[in-house]
Amino acid sequence: YFRIMALDVALQPKQSELLSLIRNSPYKIIGYGGSNGGAKSHGIRDVNLVLCLEKKLSPIYTLIFRRKSNDLLENHIIPFFQKYPELNKFFNKTERIIYWPDGSITKFGYAEHEADITDFQGKKYDYIFIDEATHCTQPMIEFLLSRNRSETVRAKMILTMNPGNIGHTYIKRIFIDKKYLNNEDPDNYFYL
Repeated sequence: YFRIMALDVALQPKQSELLSLIRNSPYKIIGYGGSNGGAKSHGIRDVNLVLCLEKKLSPIYTLIFRRKSNDLLENHIIPFFQKYPELNKFFNKTERIIYWPDGSITKFGYAEHEADITDFQGKKYDYIFIDEATHCTQPMIEFLLSRNRSETVRAKMILTMNPGNIGHTYIKRIFIDKKYLNNEDPDNYFYL
């Protein structure tokens, strides 16, 4: 349970564990699995909120990513501002960006088509949350991983998932089967 900027943020045990892994673990890529309706999307929104509003030495840049624009709107933007309407004053609807009071930024992003992922070229995010990562191809996830870097924190990418869809084989290989390619360091991966 957190009280930040007069907001009450109550994390479920697994969501608290995710926040702890982001803050304290050496892992770069964290898989965050669970059943449909298991509060994964809600969890990454609230974990992102805590990270952006807690006191820190310098602002952070975060990305909450979903493959399709409508899914991003219905699974993240609408529920987030229904739960925390007082945060609307920080949200630029056109840009789909929250400009937090300390200078931190949260971008709500998507790439409907695989080629759209290059819209993130030249961007940099301390934390990237990919919701329903199995809806993305391996090259899309790897491209976003190349945008995941930081000078102030240990950059992390969090991937929520359910079995099936276009990215299933890749996600299963790295988090369940733990079969890594030469360019993939096994010490970077953790599955929650």
